[in-house]
Amino acid sequence: MIDPLRPNPASQATLTQGWVARLSSAVSNVRVAAAPTPSVRFTVSDGTPPGDPTYAAALADPAKAYSNDALAALLDRNADAATASGQFASLGKALLTRFGADGGDLSLATTPAATVDGPAPVHAGPDSDASLSIRTTGGATVKVTLHHGDDGLSIAMKSDGPLSDDDRQAVSKLAGAFQDALDGLGASPPRLALDGLMGNDPRLASVDFDAKVDDGQGKPQTLAFHAGSDTRSLKVDGPTGTLSVGIDMTSPALWGNQAQRQASVANYLAQIDDAAQRGHGDASLIAMFKDAFGQMNSNYPSAPDASAVGPKVGQGDHAALTGLADFTASLSQATSAPNPLRSNEMDTFSYDLAQQSRLGGLDDASRTIDQHQSSHLKASYHQALSADATLQLTEDPNSQNYLYRLIDDSASADTHIAYDKGELAEASVTRTANQSTHDMKYVLNRLVEDTTTPSTRSRTDDLRALITPALLGNGRSGFSPASLARAHADIALTSEPYLLGPASPTASP
Repeated sequence: MIDPLRPNPASQATLTQGWVARLSSAVSNVRVAAAPTPSVRFTVSDGTPPGDPTYAAALADPAKAYSNDALAALLDRNADAATASGQFASLGKALLTRFGADGGDLSLATTPAATVDGPAPVHAGPDSDASLSIRTTGGATVKVTLHHGDDGLSIAMKSDGPLSDDDRQAVSKLAGAFQDALDGLGASPPRLALDGLMGNDPRLASVDFDAKVDDGQGKPQTLAFHAGSDTRSLKVDGPTGTLSVGIDMTSPALWGNQAQRQASVANYLAQIDDAAQRGHGDASLIAMFKDAFGQMNSNYPSAPDASAVGPKVGQGDHAALTGLADFTASLSQATSAPNPLRSNEMDTFSYDLAQQSRLGGLDDASRTIDQHQSSHLKASYHQALSADATLQLTEDPNSQNYLYRLIDDSASADTHIAYDKGELAEASVTRTANQSTHDMKYVLNRLVEDTTTPSTRSRTDDLRALITPALLGNGRSGFSPASLARAHADIALTSEPYLLGPASPTASP
């Protein structure tokens, strides 16, 4: 098949003859065609007549390279794709690239052609819908929609107000990121690729991406993403469960540098892995949750300049904080009841993470900083009594040999920093980890053991020695990089009680 976006030396007349021959062939064989080639409906704002998409693709002008005919041929190619990634292949990038050169509204659609023996055949592949809404700081909104269903494959692009050339270019720069997001959601299993939609171009006020993909068995996966100057949010709902991440972007004074944020994200991802292993979380859902958390905490805007109003946060202060914007993140796995004799025994997995921070005081000399981190895991699952045994629970009492485990864990880290007359008065972190394991062991359908094992540990560390300027040699004073790194490690959330060890009254550099 000819790729409509690749150069082809065929002339306009030759291409036109080819399309006429193809149409004549389709008409003459309509009774035997199993899936007739869809027709394409054009609705364009500028009234441009059909041209040669192959010839247009050879031109440097994106408005011509992604002409109406080129896009129509692309729809024709994608219409019968069996997956969402195939249905929307190249379309998101093509639409936004074209918009950078030609801001006109556009609407194109394919319609399955009916045969003389009956209605049009049911389309191949799952139902798929996606939309991208981009609002500029000037107040205009550009919206792109893509749809695939029984009524065919369609695309549309519309703006509700005038945009400058710079605005159009800012919108078009999201072309690759939009296509990455579409390709990710249409993959099997679905994956998230959203970090490119948070490019932080000052001309763009917000970006919203919404999508719904059916797996072909009536099980839709939905996604709702928002990135704005004040908040970022993501919610994914699918057959295996739901996840959400919300980021509060209103306190940039508390953000750390990129290296510090990456270290904090890595620690949180390790906590998620530990929870997944302990609670037997679904691997694909956990992987998507980790991607969501990492991507939503990427591409932070630049930190405010020194003229920002309010207490300033110093280098030592930042070392005792995560460096991340405040957030909430949660995951809830779809429940199941695998034991037909005890339907009340559910396999479950839910996990929550959160951070809240507060910067107080009237000025730098009296500032206070408080940061609270927390996590909570609740899970339950069935497992065989030995590693080499197979768990096959049926209504036969002889099959009822298993361990049913319930887990309820929580962890927290509370950092407090206070200054009095410009001097560091307090700097401490209290970390707590609680684990509870409730095991019920069944042998031949009889409960033979029922035990609960709690484990709790708390530790408070004084951070003042780590975040206070010290003599570095040669008469210089400042912050020791090793001390700052130690302070940042000491405030990390820890879910395993044994890792907290015995409390130490004072940490040393």
